[in-house]
Amino acid sequence: EMTPEQQREQFIRGLNPMNHPPSSFPIFPTANPYADTNRSGLTKSEIEDLIKTTMASSQPQTAQQNTDLQSTIKSLQETMSRAIKILDNSKKSADKRAEDNT
Repeated sequence: EMTPEQQREQFIRGLNPMNHPPSSFPIFPTANPYADTNRSGLTKSEIEDLIKTTMASSQPQTAQQNTDLQSTIKSLQETMSRAIKILDNSKKSADKRAEDNT
């Protein structure tokens, strides 16, 4: 016989949707859902290899993006340095004109 408190807890647990897997939830024929094989027919090590390969193939892309970013930054630095030189030169020539006019 359950106490009223235990009955209340069981009732609340029964209401909690987290305790009821949705009907689309796969029912595993094995006791362990992490068994070495699954519906895809791949073994655990094949799945791990697939994940490693997928992750590795996304790495070079990142390296390429880094290279692109570095060349963009370098180009921007060169542009900035040219702009600074132009501004310096125009300031010098303006100063020189001001001197010549005095």
